[in-house]
Amino acid sequence: MTAALLAAAALVASRAEARAGAGGPPGFHAETWTTERGLPGDNVRAVVQTRDGYLWVATQAGLARFDGVRFQVFGRQNEPAFRSNECNALLEGADGSLWVGTIGGGLLRRRGGRFEAFGRAEGLAGDVVNNLYEDRAGRLWITSYEALTVFDGRRFRTFHTADAARHVYAIPFYEDESGRVWFFNARGFNYNNAGALLFYDGGKLRGGEEAARLFPFKTAGAFSAFAGRGGAVWVNAHKARTLARFGAGGAAAAAGAPPAAYEDGEQPAQAYEDAEGGLWMLTARNELRVVSGGRVRRVAAGALPGGLVSALYVDRESNVWLGSSSGLTRLRRQPFASYTTAEGLTNETAWTVFEDSRGGVWVGTNGGVHRLREGGGFDLYGARDGMAASGAVSVAEDREGRLWFASTMGLTSYEGGRFRAYGRGDGLLSENVRGVMADRAGRVWVGSLGGAQVFEGGRVAASYTTAEGLSHNNVLFLYEDRAGDVWMGTPAGLNRLRAGRFEVFTTADGLGSNIVLGARETSDGSLWFGTLGGGLARFRAGRFAAVTSAAGLADDTVTAVLEDDAGQLWMGSTRGVLRASLAELNAVADGASKAFTCVAYGKADGLATNDCSGGTQPAAWRSRDGRLWFATSKGVSVVAPRELRRNESPPPVVVESLVVDREPRPLAGGVVLQPGSRAVEFHFTALSLADPSKVRFRYRLEGFDRDWVEAGARREAFYTNLPPGEYRFRVVAANDDGMWNEEGAAVSLRLRPYFYQTVWFYALCALGLAALMWGVHLLRVRQLRGQFAAVLAERNRIARELHDTLAQGFTSVSMQLEAVSARMGSGGQEAAREHLNQARLLVRSSLAEARRSVRDLRSELLDGEGGLADALSVVARQLTSGTDLRAEVSVGGAARRLPEAIEKNLLRVGQEALTNAVRHSGATRVRVRLDYGADGVRLTVADDGRGFDPATRPGGDGDGFGLRGMRERVAQLGGRLDIATRPGAGAEVVAVVPAVDK
Repeated sequence: MTAALLAAAALVASRAEARAGAGGPPGFHAETWTTERGLPGDNVRAVVQTRDGYLWVATQAGLARFDGVRFQVFGRQNEPAFRSNECNALLEGADGSLWVGTIGGGLLRRRGGRFEAFGRAEGLAGDVVNNLYEDRAGRLWITSYEALTVFDGRRFRTFHTADAARHVYAIPFYEDESGRVWFFNARGFNYNNAGALLFYDGGKLRGGEEAARLFPFKTAGAFSAFAGRGGAVWVNAHKARTLARFGAGGAAAAAGAPPAAYEDGEQPAQAYEDAEGGLWMLTARNELRVVSGGRVRRVAAGALPGGLVSALYVDRESNVWLGSSSGLTRLRRQPFASYTTAEGLTNETAWTVFEDSRGGVWVGTNGGVHRLREGGGFDLYGARDGMAASGAVSVAEDREGRLWFASTMGLTSYEGGRFRAYGRGDGLLSENVRGVMADRAGRVWVGSLGGAQVFEGGRVAASYTTAEGLSHNNVLFLYEDRAGDVWMGTPAGLNRLRAGRFEVFTTADGLGSNIVLGARETSDGSLWFGTLGGGLARFRAGRFAAVTSAAGLADDTVTAVLEDDAGQLWMGSTRGVLRASLAELNAVADGASKAFTCVAYGKADGLATNDCSGGTQPAAWRSRDGRLWFATSKGVSVVAPRELRRNESPPPVVVESLVVDREPRPLAGGVVLQPGSRAVEFHFTALSLADPSKVRFRYRLEGFDRDWVEAGARREAFYTNLPPGEYRFRVVAANDDGMWNEEGAAVSLRLRPYFYQTVWFYALCALGLAALMWGVHLLRVRQLRGQFAAVLAERNRIARELHDTLAQGFTSVSMQLEAVSARMGSGGQEAAREHLNQARLLVRSSLAEARRSVRDLRSELLDGEGGLADALSVVARQLTSGTDLRAEVSVGGAARRLPEAIEKNLLRVGQEALTNAVRHSGATRVRVRLDYGADGVRLTVADDGRGFDPATRPGGDGDGFGLRGMRERVAQLGGRLDIATRPGAGAEVVAVVPAVDK
């Protein structure tokens, strides 16, 4: 990285003075943080980057931890261990502890996220700590105003010497191969030997001659020393103007800085050795120099922040950090160099950039055509030199080496140092020429507001307009692919001329926009088109596929497309220069991926503006040395992809805090949230300090999010109304070069449910619901059974009523008709008439009784005053009328009216028993007895007929229904029915029911 930095410095050396005040030294972007941007104090004393990636900054007003975007401040206001906010020195120990030296507050150690303090009470020599060093044994060396103290992890030990006053301001330490610790101050150097301190000032030696052998400087005078790589120290002898690396085996003057490092007699005020061995020197006049490989490069002159610089540090990404009395400043190498009016352009607006076959770089502007000279500066050409206009929007070179320039006032050719202008008189369809291109056959294609034309031998050979099939006569650009087809961009779509015929492509064919601004055929044979507002469009196998900002493109207006040697596509846009992997772009275009990584370069990267020129050609060019040139609205910018070193270190990712319902929660271990937690916030960061604005994040709450959430540069994630459950929050990040840390950081949390949200509660609810449903089911079954039983009972009731009314009535009718038949045969017409009349009355009575029974009304026979006894008498008379059977009805006990149900059912029981006696018994006499008792009533129907066997004939109607009906009726009344019979001995039916007075 140091070599690349030196190359960047050399690239812009010719423009150093002109750009010194443009926000940073040439080749570097300077950014400063002060209290207005979160720094606790503007006086920065020390800077260190810990292994977790954070940058720690010691200021006079507190300690700050920096992730490149946000400062977290520690001090007396929020950390009880701080006895003073004035921080002075920083060191990260081998165990990861951060040591902080303060002024007035002693020593602080941060371990496991907590601070602890050490002062005089703990054995420290003084409360002012100037410098810190940890040796290989893990001992901490501490210098203060009073003395030198060593801490072995358990106790402090103070060195006492008569020369203590000479070393209290000691600066960087060094440990040699023998384990001796050396330290330096403005008067000389010291080292410990067998527990004693020895002092050497360049001329006087105390403690032995060995010090002189180990240290080569023989001249007395002031010394200064600076921390080096791997525990070494760079020692500067001011009078000798010699800077030597004091490392293993003693000092090595041969490995020191050459005298050129002391340019202008400036002694280094600060120095730092980076990981590659480059020595960064900052002089008292704020001039920054880099010493590497015996060479010195002056990379900054007077462009750094003012004030005393007290800290110089180079982080793992080769950013240079300067701590001064004016704040914290970061110097970051810029990959782009820009040429503007400050470098010799007469007009800032550059429309086109082109390299000719002789290596000359041409820039077309509104103020003329410029050619970059090898030694720097530009040659200017315009209308006074014979060009059609004082400017150009397009440049091309034909096969003979002739240059062609297009402008809004005509076409110009350049050959042999002479210009020739072309206009309408030379056959141009329009003098407003927008593009010019030379094909492989040596022809020159010209695009204008009037269409496209072909020049051969300096004359128009062919013209193409809408009449020939061109979609629009305003031709914005022309491009020839490897197959020899010519592509033309117009406001009405993209045209391809193949074998003399046009084919027009528009958004209907997959283009993101009908206005195409530039084209490039890449190494894989695909054609890529940049459009106005429609992103990129790839043409492959006869089909277009659009790649837009929805997939990660930083800008949907792409003005130019280039490809480098590493398979990266570089694009001009209205938001800077964009870079993306061609393989990733193809994956998106093929539908195999939804997103790709797009790196955007802007003003912080060396561009003079983010607005790249478009609608002209070529708006970007790749020169033979691999550099990429982009025309912009403020000059032309160039980048050398071959010299760029990608930031190959994926950024460490940290979840810094968790906030639940506006209350911070600790992240240690698994996080358990109480029921009802609604708003959950995750605050995270990625520790890439090169360009934090380009760091991109993705996060996912496993258990909630189905896919990754593209957060862009946002460093927070918010969730509301999460359901109870187990979750794992994951966040990954990519640095400014698109290197992803796929492992990222994760936090597990559990949102506890209310009791009514637990599985047990749901199980209980499910069981309760199941029980309820089962109960409802049983109730429903019971209801259905009851309904069915009621229907069945009603059906049986109706059947009984019909049996006991219609059936029995028609039985009587049948008997009367049989009597009629018998009388008619014996000549008894008058008797027959009486029987017929009786049958008519029986039919009418039976039908009326049937209707009343079906409607469950009281029998008409029971409406009389005699009640049940009279009704039984009427029934007996009706059934036996016209027969030889004599019926006797008698009543025992005090007759009284009974409840309707008892009278009705006993009437039907008696009616059924009488009917059976009349029809089947063959009896001559039947007795009906109704006995009223205090507790009930007894109905007896007895005949003297033939009787029957109950085992073979359960009922008297042939199907047993009459007998069942009698039993059911008596059972409904809560009584009993007894039948006494045997063949040849008659039958007796007795119904006994409890009676309740009506």
